[in-house]
Amino acid sequence: GIQKITPQLVNHFKDTPLPPPRFDGISLPNTTQAQTSSVPAPSPAISTNTNSSPDAYSMTPSERSRYDTLFPTYSTKNDGYVYGNEAVALFSKSGLDRQTLRAVWNLSDAPVDNRLSKVEFAIAMHLIVCISKKNLPLPTTLPPSLAALQVDNSDASSVGSNGSNSAPSAMAAMSMNLAMSS
Repeated sequence: GIQKITPQLVNHFKDTPLPPPRFDGISLPNTTQAQTSSVPAPSPAISTNTNSSPDAYSMTPSERSRYDTLFPTYSTKNDGYVYGNEAVALFSKSGLDRQTLRAVWNLSDAPVDNRLSKVEFAIAMHLIVCISKKNLPLPTTLPPSLAALQVDNSDASSVGSNGSNSAPSAMAAMSMNLAMSS
């Protein structure tokens, strides 16, 4: 039957450690080891994340590395940028519709120069993976974890402006290719 919870029962079990909950297919860290560890837990005041928890769009170091490895393949002008034509070739493989891909480009290309730097390319690729593989919705604004990557890269994004008129035509080519690919 059901046992009534009394103060004596609570006192009897209060110093008894409970085992961690079990979840099928998920391994939990060894709590005994964590309790005896001499390394202090990181202080929230030191955290670089302004949210109490990372957003669903956070990019892991391994994901970032994968995108950075792809970048030179699509940066065909060897000027440190991926332009519309190159992006269309890759982004279209995701199966996302052209309107979604255009929105991803617009979220990633900041400041707007109609080309993607290495960081902007990683952000665009990550958004595409989040939408197409992780089934996350297309965000209306750049999620905080990804916006932080752009802020960290703001000094590098101003390098390489040569005043040529190829960037707007690259964006027009991307829009045209996206329209034709549907």
